[in-house]
Amino acid sequence: MNNTNRHIYLYGKDKDGKLKPYNTEQYQTLIFENDVIRLSLNDRGEQADKQLIDDLIYLSVSYEGHYPILKQIIDNGLTLHRLVDDKELSEKYIFYTASTGQVRNQKVTLIKQSFLEKHRHELYLIYGADTIKTMNVGKYLAYTALSLSSSVLPDKLIDIDRCLVVPDLETTVTDMVKYVDIGEKDGQCYVKDIPTDYQLKDIEITQTDGAGMFLPGELPSSCQIRGGFIKGAMFPFDFLKFAKEVAHNTVITDVWGNQHDIVKEDIRFIFTKSQCKMAKKTKSWNEYKEAFKRNHIQLSVNSYCNPASDTTQFAYQYLQTLPYNSNIKPIHL
Repeated sequence: MNNTNRHIYLYGKDKDGKLKPYNTEQYQTLIFENDVIRLSLNDRGEQADKQLIDDLIYLSVSYEGHYPILKQIIDNGLTLHRLVDDKELSEKYIFYTASTGQVRNQKVTLIKQSFLEKHRHELYLIYGADTIKTMNVGKYLAYTALSLSSSVLPDKLIDIDRCLVVPDLETTVTDMVKYVDIGEKDGQCYVKDIPTDYQLKDIEITQTDGAGMFLPGELPSSCQIRGGFIKGAMFPFDFLKFAKEVAHNTVITDVWGNQHDIVKEDIRFIFTKSQCKMAKKTKSWNEYKEAFKRNHIQLSVNSYCNPASDTTQFAYQYLQTLPYNSNIKPIHL
């Protein structure tokens, strides 16, 4: 974050080969509050709106010729020598993650090694270096990058003991499709065929992909949540009333096959498996909750939905997705 009272310098060489400092204040990046920033501010005990956070570095790769240098930094880290208030400091930064957007724009995030060592369990929970060996690297990076998503803590903190993770609701749609078969070889996926004809297929649709629910009143409105490798949209729904009056059953089964009585356990938030990104790498919900509480993690809100309005605007693409001869009412302008 910008701070006009504090200047950061890197060392470069002048024409005579001597080291001299370069002011790099122009390379400071404004970043919004997130899990990493909250940890950094807590370390400093600072509450100012704008201040310099030097625990993170965003590294941009200009062209392919820099890839060998990037690989060295990823493998060995980067030691940064700088001047702060006329005092020389040396800090080592190591590769932390690269979000989907960063990968697309040839950027990576470096983190101060001392900071990562101090907060390793808060950032990685129980999904450390051994986890990446057993899953897709791109997904693992995307999940670790969630700690950099802009977010704030809700006024009423979410109690992890009042939460459950359940299987996603999936339905099957039978229709004529052009089915693309995907194969895998040496860990790489490829298209096995390019279909030219339609065929009848049963297609499974995950209706709750990335969506969960909470009892009305627990949060101000529908929102996006982040924290502890959990992400996705949350919507108000009185599942307690539904269980009592419609299902006539208050016992539900979590992702790991264990049963829970939502009345006795006072459950107020239900996440789906698609929201719990490391569900496959977790033995049970209790294992996750213990690590969550042990490391003082909190679920944060990425954004709340916009207030309800009598009118709304939408793009013409929505109309283009309707089949021809659709029976729709005239739109009054």
